[in-house]
Amino acid sequence: MSVISSVQRGFSLVELAVVLVVVGLLLGMILRPLGAGYEQSKRHQAMLQLDEIRDALIGFAAANGRLPCPAAADSAGQESQYCDEPHGFVPSAALGISGHFNSAGLLLDPWGNPLRYSVSLADTDSAGTPGRPDFVSENEMHEVGMSRLKADLVICATATQGTCSGGDIRANQVPAVIYSLGKDPSAEGHQSENLDSDGVFVVRSYSQIEGERFDDIIVWLSDSLLFTRLLQAGTLP
Repeated sequence: MSVISSVQRGFSLVELAVVLVVVGLLLGMILRPLGAGYEQSKRHQAMLQLDEIRDALIGFAAANGRLPCPAAADSAGQESQYCDEPHGFVPSAALGISGHFNSAGLLLDPWGNPLRYSVSLADTDSAGTPGRPDFVSENEMHEVGMSRLKADLVICATATQGTCSGGDIRANQVPAVIYSLGKDPSAEGHQSENLDSDGVFVVRSYSQIEGERFDDIIVWLSDSLLFTRLLQAGTLP
């Protein structure tokens, strides 16, 4: 009679390492598109949020004869009492917008960053009351008249130190801009143009290339849209 013996053999460290590498690669292949889809979903949410704010700005202007002033960092979402600074945060309390807020009462985007808001403080010297910015002073838009109202914010495809060449202009004479800094709130690349406190804003394609990152999401209120809605509401002319 022969005795058949069986030898149980375990995995070697090399084999285990190979298995772990393969599993890691497979998980990476699965999770990478899921992560991209999640990020795209957040960007879509942010765009809807900005569109809602733009509609609220128009409603505020129709009811008050002016656009609201930006909120300061410590104003709990209320517009600044003295509108001498064109750049700040969305005045969510004045606009009656709900959402998620930080401890200072500022409305947040899907990444937890306060939403930004800039408004034109242009003051036409040929009509209206001198010293009262046309777009944020009550009834000043009506007094100045549409033909003389000239906002001073500009949207560009590319800009350098606040300078935008004619071929890169996407929109000019813009009364208001609302924007999210996206997942990356840094001033890397062209994102710096949206954080330098001038009247020029850059809108570019989404990019995660090192040194050229751009994920800001910008929505603007054009003068034509604002005037059309105010005409319909009887606020203008």
